[in-house]
Amino acid sequence: GSILQSAFKKEPLAGYLEEIIPAAQSYFASWQNKENLKVFPAMKELTLQTAGKVFFGLELGLDVSKINRAIMQVVRASTAALPFAIPYTTYW
Repeated sequence: GSILQSAFKKEPLAGYLEEIIPAAQSYFASWQNKENLKVFPAMKELTLQTAGKVFFGLELGLDVSKINRAIMQVVRASTAALPFAIPYTTYW
């Protein structure tokens, strides 16, 4: 818990902004000439690219489709219905 907590204190968050703002501006500029931009997928990609840069040092512009698939698999697995009822839980 302490590593995660330290990542979201004021000083580290201020440092993230130094990377996030220019990256977001550049990403938004790339949308200018696009027709039929799908906002949700575009914002999801921006979020994944920004998190990759800030937390893991990955280069912006990296194809995040593999990362996105991995995250979706984890989410699906964690929210999948259990094949049996567990008393006194939401799965009962």
